Amino acid sequence: MANNPQKSYEVCNAEANAAGHLMDGGYLRYFDGAVPVTANASLGSAVLMAELVFSGTAFQDATNGAATANALSPATNAKATGDPTFFRTYKADGTSVVLQGTIGQSGCDINIPKNGSDPVITIGVNVACDSFVYAVPRGA
Repeated sequence: MANNPQKSYEVCNAEANAAGHLMDGGYLRYFDGAVPVTANASLGSAVLMAELVFSGTAFQDATNGAATANALSPATNAKATGDPTFFRTYKADGTSVVLQGTIGQSGCDINIPKNGSDPVITIGVNVACDSFVYAVPRGA
């Protein structure tokens, strides 16, 4: 018989809430460059493009395994121009990584539409995140 563990929504909510609390007062950072193999790997030559700040209570309580972030403070004065390829979230200490994911126009963890051939982020311009949801899958 194959392995096929399934979690209840109660378990998924607990996992999402625990991860969300790790980001209380933390950071959402957009990077350009090669996506590290894991969230624990070095950033290598990735370039920090923008940094947004989670509120003191980063996420609302999870429902059906999904937690929605409360409003993030916009990044003021983006640090680089280009198209971000991945993000990392950090605890409030600014150094402990919580999550890593991809950024692109569609089909990524964070989707940012492009305006023609213009770069997604331009140095010195403010960057915002309208919605950020962390979801814990129920099945294997």
